[in-house]
Amino acid sequence: MGKGNKLSLGLALFPFSRQEKEGRMENYVEHLVKGKIEAKDKGIQLFAVFFPLAFLVLCYFLAIPFIALFPVLFLSYYLLNSVDREYEYLYLSGSFTVDQIIHRGKRKQMIEISPEEILEIQPFRPEREEGWKREGISVLHVEGLGGNRSYCILFQKQGKKQVLVFDGKDSLLKEMKLQARGKFQEEV
Repeated sequence: MGKGNKLSLGLALFPFSRQEKEGRMENYVEHLVKGKIEAKDKGIQLFAVFFPLAFLVLCYFLAIPFIALFPVLFLSYYLLNSVDREYEYLYLSGSFTVDQIIHRGKRKQMIEISPEEILEIQPFRPEREEGWKREGISVLHVEGLGGNRSYCILFQKQGKKQVLVFDGKDSLLKEMKLQARGKFQEEV
């Protein structure tokens, strides 16, 4: 068996290129971002930390059995985990899907946008958000903590216009430019 045969056998057994192993194939881009922590999330975190401490003091002074502290600790643990969010973007052949992952375990699909539903893709400017809301267009934010610039997709689903704001990773934007040429705008 010659050297060339081993190479072709290797390609047949492992047909993925290095680029595909990194989460990118032709017409396929996957991107995971850590969700932003908003003011309400910080409030939940503060409550989840200080409520058990206050309850512990209350148990001590009112002679409440310490076993009553366990449900409070469980509630605090649940609350702390509920604000630990990540978003996974999947751009596959012009279709854009966003999944929400809570505490690296529970996955929930938030939205799926088909290529026909996309009206335009453009850089996100916060001042436009008020105008969209006045027009009755709902805005869904799924951007993360990364240093990528935020982009938005204006789309129409079931006759209702909506906007999705997301992190614009370079490989994701490059694929979007290829798939949605007439709908992608660099600057507005």
